[in-house]
Amino acid sequence: MRLARTTHELNFFKWNGSAFDQPGIAGLDIGPVPGTGCPGRQGMAEINYNDDLGLYFMIFVCNNFTEDGYGSWYYSTATSLEVQDWTQPVMIEGSRKLIIGPCNLKDKTGNEFDGFYPSFMSPDARQGHTRLTGKVFFLKGCDTVGDRAFLSRSFTITVGP
Repeated sequence: MRLARTTHELNFFKWNGSAFDQPGIAGLDIGPVPGTGCPGRQGMAEINYNDDLGLYFMIFVCNNFTEDGYGSWYYSTATSLEVQDWTQPVMIEGSRKLIIGPCNLKDKTGNEFDGFYPSFMSPDARQGHTRLTGKVFFLKGCDTVGDRAFLSRSFTITVGP
């Protein structure tokens, strides 16, 4: 989603396959990341610039609980935010965790996962930038009710040749 600011209002535009040209509400959209790679639903994404690779990184949660009951963090890279040339997603090693649902037994909703809403940071990188190592902060617990914890752990992203 791209943000545009006019004199009096704030407007959001969605990606529609070739440009950010659709209204944020009710406009058409196409996900920028290829559908292959992540075997489930993509969500909770963030975009930063990776200084080690000189590429944009989109990191997101792939919920594949309908297939095998697990979710993972994935990343995709792009050379430009205007072109949106995202690569096939790759799972971040060590991020695969069990998804338990429903976790709200009262109304049979929600899922529990050790990795919701990940936010990746590298202490030696400037704001909006990461490196291939650092800390990831995330929510552990049921996404609708109950006990939840804000946790962190170290990450290392291994990129192939």
